[in-house]
Amino acid sequence: FDVSNPLNPILLGEAVFQGGAADVTVSGNFAFITIRKFWDGNNWRDGQIRIFDISDPVNPTEIGFYESSGDVANISYANYTLIISEGVYPNVSTSEEGSGLRIMDVTNPALPEPIGFFETPGVSMDVVVRDHYAFVLTLYGGISVVNIQDISNPTQIGYYNSPGNPKDLSLKDNFAYLADGSKGLRIVDISDLTNPVEVGNYETGALFTELDVQDDYAYILFDGAMHILDVSNPSNISEVGFFEFQFTPLAVLVNGNYAYLGDGVKDWHYGGAGGWIKIVDIAIPSNPVLVGEYYDIGGSMDRVFYPTDLALQGNYLYVANEVGSLRVFDVSDPTNPVVVSNTSTFGDEIEIYQNYTFISKSYVGMNIFDISDPLNPELIETFNQFRRINGLSLNNQGKIFTASVEYGMLIFKNDLVTKVDDENEVTPTQFSLNQNFPNPFNPTTKISYSIPSSVIVTMKIYDVLGNEIEVLVNEEKSAGSYEVRFNGSGLSSGVYFYSLKAGSFFESKKMILLK
Repeated sequence: FDVSNPLNPILLGEAVFQGGAADVTVSGNFAFITIRKFWDGNNWRDGQIRIFDISDPVNPTEIGFYESSGDVANISYANYTLIISEGVYPNVSTSEEGSGLRIMDVTNPALPEPIGFFETPGVSMDVVVRDHYAFVLTLYGGISVVNIQDISNPTQIGYYNSPGNPKDLSLKDNFAYLADGSKGLRIVDISDLTNPVEVGNYETGALFTELDVQDDYAYILFDGAMHILDVSNPSNISEVGFFEFQFTPLAVLVNGNYAYLGDGVKDWHYGGAGGWIKIVDIAIPSNPVLVGEYYDIGGSMDRVFYPTDLALQGNYLYVANEVGSLRVFDVSDPTNPVVVSNTSTFGDEIEIYQNYTFISKSYVGMNIFDISDPLNPELIETFNQFRRINGLSLNNQGKIFTASVEYGMLIFKNDLVTKVDDENEVTPTQFSLNQNFPNPFNPTTKISYSIPSSVIVTMKIYDVLGNEIEVLVNEEKSAGSYEVRFNGSGLSSGVYFYSLKAGSFFESKKMILLK
């Protein structure tokens, strides 16, 4: 197009080819275009890179061609080099390589030559961060466990290959709960981060993409309902409760005695989309009861409500709306959720850290709002140079980890955070000693425990022969939850034990040092 007059763009020339163009980049007299994998009428054709001479804009001429071994999407050019994001989809691609970045030499644009390929586990769908580890979901893949202790050099240390298409992930204690598309709920033991192992599953018989976990229950959305599963024994999962939706279940967030649910229906021919927020009392998991709801039929595009993700802070529920807004609800009265603000933005997934909310949307990027005043969220930053951010998570220092289709896991520095907030402490009701995390570890690990009253606490480390290695705690502690770090840098790899003695309570657990 001739855009010398922006008010009147004029078509000058065109080049027609089979397949759907995904991306284009231009350098000098050449245009480099990616073509997505397509069906040619008889067979699937792998992705393509086509190179055009555009020195005469009226007559663009194809001079170079390369057929990749998988699907292709984004393309960039630098110093006679092309960098192309490439994905692989089972039963469709002929690639012997996985998903990743293909690097090509185009010093001679007529003869593009592949010179390298950087493989990633697959298209990143979501990421959850815990301590020094990121758990990355990959489409047609599973869970990649990534050590992020050295933020400049993330390293995969473990991998679980799921049978389905992972879409959502929740972590609780030493287990990962995976929404595995059509393959249902998969429960993975992550006590050994280098070797995640599936220990239980629940086949839903339908596409399953959203879940949340609290205590001994998993709350999962599929087949038009929220199903409540007892997962206290991963090898014997059973459904104990059921709450039916009116239309498509979209989002679930569980907190205390309530489940906050997003429900919606799309019909662009008749008014756009309609959406619900439903608040369900789950104090008795076998008998979930609707106590409050909000509904908006939408209509004009600026009023369409189609909730896709939820986040809760205090008495306010933050709702990401796929079509274009951040809605904040006052839920101090669960029977009457009230909209207190409605701010224009995109939204697929939402996370809250301190006084900021982070919202991502595939094909767009990420927006950050200051929500110190929930009645007036203020957009303070936008990242849209990286397209297709499917999910995001923040660590306890406020760094932002995003799951990107083209780039895997991207990590953003976050200068908005000035300090780490202390979590509200709740007095424990019983003694407990938790499994160390991570386990195996090298060289440090964290051990947490809880005591319901003031008592002398002793925690010791032993080797397999019962020899005392170190005393970590030996003093009176008031009621509360505590965490202690153990450094095994001076020890050899092997099995060790740690014990907690608090009054008449005694318990020991095993841990593994792996160097």
